[in-house]
Amino acid sequence: MKEIKLKINLKELENTPEQKQDFYFEEIIEELDNGISVKGTINAQLTEYGVQIQGEVDTKLNLICDRCLDFFEYNINVSFHEKFVKNGQNISQGQTEYELTDEDFAEDLQGREEINVTDLIYQNIIINVPGKKLCDINCVGSQALQDLNNKDETDPRLEIFKKLSDEIDNDKSN
Repeated sequence: MKEIKLKINLKELENTPEQKQDFYFEEIIEELDNGISVKGTINAQLTEYGVQIQGEVDTKLNLICDRCLDFFEYNINVSFHEKFVKNGQNISQGQTEYELTDEDFAEDLQGREEINVTDLIYQNIIINVPGKKLCDINCVGSQALQDLNNKDETDPRLEIFKKLSDEIDNDKSN
C-alpha cells in the first residue's frame, strides 16, 4: 500500500498490472474542523463501467452534546462503497419510468482524470454523525434544561380546554 494525498489518478490506475490499487492514508481533513487525523484504507479498481472505490475510515470528532452542551469526543468508523462511471454508462436513457438498482447510484466522472477522495471521505463521515448528539445515553442535560423540563407551566392559551375538561368531569359526576 502506498500513502496518498487523497486523490486517485485514473491514468495511474489504468497502468497498474491488475488495474487495481490499495492505498493507506492518514490526513487531517480541514472541513471537519477538528485537527484530528482521519486514518483509513482505500481500494480502487477499474471496472467495465468506470471505477469502483471501497474503503474504511476511522477518526474522532469533537461534538457538542445536545443536552448538556459539553464537548465530547465521538469515534467514527465508516465503511463505504462508491462507483464512478464514464460518460453516464449506467444511467437509463429514453425510459420515463424504471426501477432504481445499485448500479444507478453512481457518480459520472464527466471526463475527469482524478477522483478527489477527500470529499468522498468527508461525506461518509458527516452522514454517520448522529442526528441527536449525546455525550452519554443517560445525560440529564444542563441545569437550565432540567429546570425547563421540571416546570409545570401551562400555556395560557390552553386554559380554556382545562376549564372545559373540568366542566365535563363535573357534569358526569352530577
